[in-house]
Amino acid sequence: MALAWPCGAASISTGSDIEIRWDNTFKYSDAGAWHAKDDYLLSNPNQDDGDRDFARGLISNRIDLLSEFDVSTTTSA
Repeated sequence: MALAWPCGAASISTGSDIEIRWDNTFKYSDAGAWHAKDDYLLSNPNQDDGDRDFARGLISNRIDLLSEFDVSTTTSA
């Protein structure tokens, strides 16, 4: 499961042809092994697909913050 929220964006006024923008996104994701280990998969190490490595429950829990800072100019012809 993954959830993402825009945390905020800001445009910074410079009073000239330069535009500054700052964007942030917060993301939470998790993964779990929710089924019992499969005896058939465990009988062959070439087919176990990771069943051998994980017990039931949460196996991954991650929080990310993506921050982007953009500076651009506009030119008149």
